[in-house]
Amino acid sequence: MAVLTMQNRKGGVAKTTSVVHLATVPALAGKKVLAIDMDPQGNTSQVFMAMREGEKDISDLLFFDAKIEDIIVHSKYGVDVLPNNKKIQRPDKFFYQSGRKDKDLLLLRNAIESVRNDYDLIIIDNNPSADTFSDMSLIAADYVLIPVDSANFSYDGIQDELQDFYNIKENFNDDIELLGVLLAHIKPQTKLLRTQHDAYDKIFDSLLLKAVIRDDNQIAEALARYMPVYFYNKKTNAGADYIEVAKQIGIISLDEYTELSRSYIGKKNRFLPSFMQKEE
Repeated sequence: MAVLTMQNRKGGVAKTTSVVHLATVPALAGKKVLAIDMDPQGNTSQVFMAMREGEKDISDLLFFDAKIEDIIVHSKYGVDVLPNNKKIQRPDKFFYQSGRKDKDLLLLRNAIESVRNDYDLIIIDNNPSADTFSDMSLIAADYVLIPVDSANFSYDGIQDELQDFYNIKENFNDDIELLGVLLAHIKPQTKLLRTQHDAYDKIFDSLLLKAVIRDDNQIAEALARYMPVYFYNKKTNAGADYIEVAKQIGIISLDEYTELSRSYIGKKNRFLPSFMQKEE
């Protein structure tokens, strides 16, 4: 079982979209998945229809001794959710004003330990800020995936994220690994795609995933209706791309990929840019 956290200091780079769909893909394959919403905006909770106003959420688990089994919501999309009901909007202020210390940054890791072996994948959504919640996510995780927006390159923001990663690795979690950088919102018709991909790959020392996520309005339409895209339209461009990403990062097997392809990837929405077809 792996714990994967989605991190980037910059907003609008498809963090929540990626969490929702990389949680849903293995669930469609029959795996048990838990999505943890550490973003005070609660968007992942909303998409999975797991937000319950006035009920216990992730903050009660971390700070008020609630039991994890009393908070997990079993969504109708096959993904379990530790929801964020927007109770704590400023995690840093709450954390330190309540007398917490650095040792309390391990609260999330300790909290999920009891259910860790119940799931094939635990995936964590985070807000763009560098705060105690994002630190907790890094400390709890085995792997980090950094999504970036191909249209709005922000090298400084990603460098800040990498600095956070290496700081946590050195001081709290020496087992954490950087899984890669995911290029999102790409427009495959543009001649810039190969140039952008090669430039990012060089900057990140070959950490850029070969699988990419195409810009797709149907993703936004599905999320606006509080559902992963596979429940809105089975065969979409970005939906197919997330299945490719799931295969590349190892959260579904080749057999599971083949089975999902029959239902969710058609000839018209399959996308294999030239750099994906090169030999490894």
